[in-house]
Amino acid sequence: MLEQIPGVDRALASVMHGTHAEAIEPYADTVATLSALRDSGVRIGVVSNVGWDIRECFARHGLDGHVDAFVLSYEVGFVKPDPRIWGAALEALHAAPGQTLMVGDHPTGDGGSVSAGIPALILPMVESPAQKRGFEYVLRLAQVAS
Repeated sequence: MLEQIPGVDRALASVMHGTHAEAIEPYADTVATLSALRDSGVRIGVVSNVGWDIRECFARHGLDGHVDAFVLSYEVGFVKPDPRIWGAALEALHAAPGQTLMVGDHPTGDGGSVSAGIPALILPMVESPAQKRGFEYVLRLAQVAS
């Protein structure tokens, strides 16, 4: 993880991990969106380039039960926008590219899913996790596809 980076020792990696992991809060519309998707039978995957295990954050907020697969770049050896990370996600979810949607906030990294045949919905950044993230668009798209 972080300690694998040259010049980062275990103590520094531990401090950096703790700082980032504890600071992450879900957006105001995250729980409702994940619950609605789960209730509709939609499989959910998280694809991330973070250098530490974000499963802990999801568990801390009670969101881990909504996620079918975590595909983390440091575990699979590919970094977004590399199409191979999307291939790993499709494999983990037992999903087809044309029946999958990438929802993210980074046009270059998250938009890289398009090269693997996965359409991307890029949501704008918001100031605070207390705000809604715009996940209602995901729910609208899921309803149309149903």
